[in-house]
Amino acid sequence: MRSNEDVLKPMTFGDVLDYSLELYKRNFKKLMIINLIFYASFYILTLLLNYLMVGNIDQLDYYDSYLGAAYGFYILSMAVFSLIYVFTFKIVGDAAMIRIVFEDLAYQRKISVGSAIKDAFKKLPGMMGNKILFYLILLGGVILTGIAYAILMQIGVVFAYVFREDLFLSGLLALIGFFVSFFLSMILLGYFYIKFGFGVHSIIVENKSAADAISRSLTLTSKNFWHSFMSIFFGILMMLVIPMIMITQSLQFSGDQDSVVFTVLQYLLYFGGNAVLLMLYPLFITLMTVLFTNLKIRKEGFDLEVKVDTLLEEKVVPEVKNEVEVTSNDEPYTPMY
Repeated sequence: MRSNEDVLKPMTFGDVLDYSLELYKRNFKKLMIINLIFYASFYILTLLLNYLMVGNIDQLDYYDSYLGAAYGFYILSMAVFSLIYVFTFKIVGDAAMIRIVFEDLAYQRKISVGSAIKDAFKKLPGMMGNKILFYLILLGGVILTGIAYAILMQIGVVFAYVFREDLFLSGLLALIGFFVSFFLSMILLGYFYIKFGFGVHSIIVENKSAADAISRSLTLTSKNFWHSFMSIFFGILMMLVIPMIMITQSLQFSGDQDSVVFTVLQYLLYFGGNAVLLMLYPLFITLMTVLFTNLKIRKEGFDLEVKVDTLLEEKVVPEVKNEVEVTSNDEPYTPMY
């Protein structure tokens, strides 16, 4: 285990990824317990409900008004259920993981899963308010990104049309236009996510209010966008490679329903890929917590703050011990007989 002096210093995005993996492995058991309680249970329940309701979707008669109404009610119920989950239990699970990782990272303190969950439930109202604000801002970012993407694509189409007589050049410009539009749109969307994405961290770690957590996230990420973007981009890329390969491969067997072997492989790859994604989600929370701590170090010298607190604790403890020893010497034990 590395000491605080080795860790609490300005980190590059490579350092953020490296130490995120270390913290994830070090707290794996606790993170998986929270994962099972707040994420896996919801995922399994959703799978069961989907299987029971739409397992034989091809056999449904859409002209049957009763079946159509039942299916519509199911879709609406699942949407409401998912919305409640996202704004309650998922937030608590995220906050509990953040608390465990942050305490280990900043102070090398170990706290129990129960304590982390209890603290998260206490701050749930503020975190719910912050998430509502965050998703409203992100929705505006999505709309703006969509508009920007459409404009950039139209510019690419115009260039492709101007050079339409040269098929190779026209196709090349269309392809370049697509990729430029896509990546610029992702950067724009990432800008909104990063700028306002540390609200829950600010509430669970710093006791900020819902609105203050939004401005706090803006302050921490100021002049640190590219560092944050690269850390998150490569972190997500690292986490998604294996599960997405598995899920994509499962789709290649979807057309061979008559083959038992292909069907088994399809389900193994699909559910296996989703299981890997589920197990790696705590790694994403760990990455965001390490990044949050690194932003505090870069902007506010949080590493120096922790060192001062540690020195004060080391000074106070011996003084208290000496006072206890002096008191015991001044008042010796007197037998009662």
